[in-house]
Parts: sequence; C-alpha cells; structure tokens
Amino acid sequence: MPVITLPDGSQRTFDHPVSVREVAAAIGPGLAKAALAFCFLGFGVWEIISPRLWTAYLPSYLQNVQPLLLVQVHGVALTVVALGVLSGFWPKVFWGLATLMLFNITVEMFLQDGYTEVFIRDGALLLFAAALLAKTFETKKA
Repeated sequence: MPVITLPDGSQRTFDHPVSVREVAAAIGPGLAKAALAFCFLGFGVWEIISPRLWTAYLPSYLQNVQPLLLVQVHGVALTVVALGVLSGFWPKVFWGLATLMLFNITVEMFLQDGYTEVFIRDGALLLFAAALLAKTFETKKA
C-alpha cells in the first residue's frame, strides 16, 4: 500500500499501485479550493485597504453612491467568502456566493469594457468556482 508524503507533511495512502495522475487527483480539490479562496482573500483585503484603486471598476450607475464605501463593503464580502471557503463550513453556501459574485463581476466587466483580458480571466475564475460548487452536490459513494 503506497504512502505519499507531501511537502507540507500530510500523507496520502493508496490501497493499490498509484500513478502520478491519481496522486494529483487526490490533492487537486484541496489545492483548487485554496487557490480560489486566496484569490478572493487577496482581492478582498486589497479592496478594503486601497479602495481608491478599485472605484473605476464600479458600474457607472454606482459611481455617485459612496464609491469608496461600496468598494470596501465588496472587499469585506470577498474576504468573508474566502474565509468561508477555506473553513469548509457550509460549502454549498460559500461556493454559491463565490460563483454569484464572480458572475456579477464578469457580467459587469463585460458590459463596461467588453471582451478584454480581464473578462477572460474573470470568466475562467467563474467557471472554476462553478465547477467547485457543482462538486459540492456530488453524492459520496458508500
């Protein structure tokens, strides 16, 4: 029975000969969740600390409604979602919120600026979050 020890000291045990692909699949979901959560966390904290850098991304209909405060509230929401995802608490709720937030960001970005590299990046993150949300609905095999 092979035991694979990862750089962080955690171990994965397999009851059969294992390929590199199987090892990657075993650690992939956790790594994927952490990657997207830290993306949310990074942007969330950045929006809280430096809201002036982000006011240009607000939709035009919100530009005159306390833009700095709106950006900071959005930053808090991103941070809460990131911490919720990382905690593993209520995964359907937090991955649902992450997916909805990215959907909103992607649509607003497209409506404001059209087809840009930022739209492509955020669209890819949206699909990534949606896939992780869908994974929360999979039933475990007994």
